[in-house]
Order: sequence, then structure tokens, then C-alpha cells
Amino acid sequence: MTTFTRFFYFLVFYLALPALLSAQEAGTVWYRSNPAGMALERLPSRLMALRNRYGLSIAPASPRDLPSMLRSYYDSSWEIELRILYEEGKESRRQWIFLDENRRGRMNASGASGLFEPPSPSSSTGESGAAGAAPTGFIELYDGEGFITEEHRFAEDGKEYISLYTYKGSVLVRAENRERSPPEETEGAEKAVRSRGPVKTISSDFYRYSRSGSLRAVDRIYHEAVSAEERLVRIGLPRLGMGVPPLEDRFVEPDSASQNSEFFSDLSTEENTQVTYITDERGRVLREEWKDEEGNVYGVFHNTWTEDRLSSIVWKSGEDERRTEYEYNSQGDRIVERNIKNGILERLVRLVDGREIEEIFVNGGLALRAIWEGGRKISEERIYDSEQRTGAR
Repeated sequence: MTTFTRFFYFLVFYLALPALLSAQEAGTVWYRSNPAGMALERLPSRLMALRNRYGLSIAPASPRDLPSMLRSYYDSSWEIELRILYEEGKESRRQWIFLDENRRGRMNASGASGLFEPPSPSSSTGESGAAGAAPTGFIELYDGEGFITEEHRFAEDGKEYISLYTYKGSVLVRAENRERSPPEETEGAEKAVRSRGPVKTISSDFYRYSRSGSLRAVDRIYHEAVSAEERLVRIGLPRLGMGVPPLEDRFVEPDSASQNSEFFSDLSTEENTQVTYITDERGRVLREEWKDEEGNVYGVFHNTWTEDRLSSIVWKSGEDERRTEYEYNSQGDRIVERNIKNGILERLVRLVDGREIEEIFVNGGLALRAIWEGGRKISEERIYDSEQRTGAR
């Protein structure tokens, strides 16, 4: 073969390569991602996506592709979407999403590699005796109104924790909590196989509401309790308004500032932590101090009040500084929430015409906009800005 012929074949292959790659990845969209699996930036190919530390593929899937573990949940009228998160070029997590004819999510199943595969004798299941930890993940099922009806959580020890939810209209009235044991080995026709363990009911929660609709208490029944005193436990909640009578005569500590915003939801007190509340003459919490067992302050919340309304919460602990700011309308309704970390805006939520508009920022630039109505997400828009993408790399 002459040099010219070799060059000609190379040129033909080079020119045809994009078309070949496009045909191979038909229906699949690739993104630069992060550890949470967000689609941060759309990319033209798998090769470019996997050059990043985190890459994400989103593609339609066929019912034939479903793992046997998920087939019982599938309805023929639903669409299936498969998302795969890669870390350093290797699959890290797989997510299956079922969408009904209204494009409303009916199931979300996400887990580490191997979770949705049939269990085998070599599977790692922690308590079952195999070395290592079992793959973790979850399955969430929703009804046609968007309310969660069933939840499965898979732990590293191989156990599966199941919660079943019952509603009366749009009000949650009961939750049943179950536990499935790790897979057990049984002798098959040719070799040992692993089957899913038995399920037992651990507890049931009954939710009690006041006439105004506020949650007042949760009654939890433990089904394997030793005594009658241990069988029923009541979790009481403080009053939410002046017109709601007290559930029982007892002292209720002030609400922690961390309960006011999801921005602080990941904060948790250390073992033997002492919490001190400093209030004004009207009982409003101005300062909340977290101290270790030696009495040293390791975290502080500062609350600012404006005309009886909480206008800001500031958390400081070492180099971690967070600030949440609130704005209200003339009727006193909270209409704006800003979440700022170490001086950089990360999240903005605005209430407009009964809908919540949530915006997520990355490196100070807008990356995602979602619209919520009645507690359910109705739309999501990813924002791509060239300057933002350059700064995020």
C-alpha cells in the first residue's frame, strides 16, 4: 500500500469518526458533573465528558434494560430515563427514573454499582459474612399527585429499610417501617445462590393534627416491644400558633436556628454537646451557642429580628461561615430566602404568584433554576454561561 493510499484511508476514517461516534451514542446526552450527579455543562461526546473528574450520561432506556429488581414497579405507559455518573472514567452510581404521561416522576432508584444486579455468592453484604460493604442506594415511589408512597434504603451492612406511607387526601396519616435482613445463601441446583432476606415490621407511626391542620404529635408503635410502656411512644411538637391549645403541660425548648432553613440541615451537634440559648425579653432567640463537653464554644448561631420577623441567621464555626437572609411582603409572608456561604451566594428562593423559584449558583454564577408549586417541582432549567463554565474548571 502506497503512502498516498494510507493517507487517503486515514483521511476518510478521520472525517467519518464524528458520525460514527454520534451513531454509537444516539439518544445519550453527556455532561460535566459533580459528586452529586448534577448536569453542569452539556458536552458533545462521551470522550470529552469522561476527561473530567465527574461525567454524567442521560439516555432513554427500554423496559428490557430494567434490572429484575425494578421491573415489578414499571407501568407500560411510563417512560424510563437512565442516568450514569462516572468518577475518573469509571461508573460510580446508576439512577433509573420512571416518568408518567405528565412527565411527573413516579419512581427514582439510585445506587452504587452492583446494587440493582442479582445478588451472588461473591456479593459483599457485611453481616452476611462476606468481606467488605454492600452497595448502598435507595428506591422512592410516588403517586400521581407527586406524594411519596414507598421508600427503600439499602445500607452497607446489607439490610434494606422500607417505609410505606398512607395519606388521607393530601395529609400524611401513617408510616409503616420495615426491615429486610441481608441476603442469605441457599444451595441451588448447581451452586450456592443468594436470595433476599425476610421482611419484618419494626414500627408504625401515626400522625396527629390539630383542627387548624398543624402537626401536633407522632404516635410510634414498636411491634416487638417487650413491655406496654415501650410499645407506644408519643413525640410531641410545640404549638405553631397562639390559637392552638398545648398538647400537654410541659416545657418546650426554643427551636434551634438550624431548623429554619435547609441550608443548615447538615449541621449536627457533637457527642455531649451543650446548647445554650440567649433570648431577649420577648423570648426570641438571639444567640445559640454549641459547646463541647469541656465548655468550649465551637459553633454559634446569631439571629437578627426586624419588626418581629426573623431577617437573618448567621452560623460561624472555624472557617465555616454561613448566612441566610429573609425578606417578607406587607402581609408578613416570607417571599425571599438567600443562602450565602463564606461570602458567596449559593442559593436563592423567591415566592412569585404562589410558586417558589429556586436558583442554584456555582462559583457565583447561575447554574440551575427550578420552579416548585405546592411542594412539587414542575420545571427545571439548567443555565449554561461561558464565563461561568470557565471559572468552574
